[in-house]
Formats: sequence, structure tokens, C-alpha cells
Amino acid sequence: MTKTGAGGKEQRRVLRVVLLLLAVFLMFGGPAYFIYALRNVGLPYPVLVLGGLIAFVVGVWLFLRLVGKQTRLEAPE
Repeated sequence: MTKTGAGGKEQRRVLRVVLLLLAVFLMFGGPAYFIYALRNVGLPYPVLVLGGLIAFVVGVWLFLRLVGKQTRLEAPE
């Protein structure tokens, strides 16, 4: 049997915090550290920059999705 209520809300809150931290890392650390870490692999530089740009876009998308859900939940009815 699964418990619902406070435990489920707490798990969702923790998941949202983890996803928010991931989004922030992808936005700020993604372009910088992604390029730095993969530079030693031997890929051409434009591919690395494209990968950093993709990481940034995914981070912005995830951040906006999480913040958008939070704003809709707090909006008055």
C-alpha cells in the first residue's frame, strides 16, 4: 500500500528542487563545463559549442516549465 498526502507532497517538493537545481546547472554550468569537459575527447570546437548551446536551451526550458507550473498553482481562482 502506498501512502498519499504529506509524504507525496514532500516527494514532489524534493523532486522539484532537484529539477530546479539541474535546470540552473544546465543554464550556467552547461555551456562552460560541458565544453571544458569534452574538449579532451577530440571533437571539433563547433560541435562542443553546439552541445553547450543545447545544454543551455534545455536548462532554460526546464526552468521555465518548473516556474510556470509553480505560478499557475499559486494563481488565485
